[in-house]
Amino acid sequence: MVKDPKNFTGEDVPALLKREDDRRREIEDWKGMLLSWWGLLCLVILAFLILSLLADLFR
Repeated sequence: MVKDPKNFTGEDVPALLKREDDRRREIEDWKGMLLSWWGLLCLVILAFLILSLLADLFR
């Protein structure tokens, strides 16, 4: 296998590209997980506000 002269890790190019692709996919998964946690937190806060308003109305 031909080595890339700019590749300082000594890996072959397909393995290096696969590793970068895996890293990019992990970052995208992490961003999606973070957005889902923020969405869940917003839903919990919204439900709390709605329930507190309903409790005040029926008191």
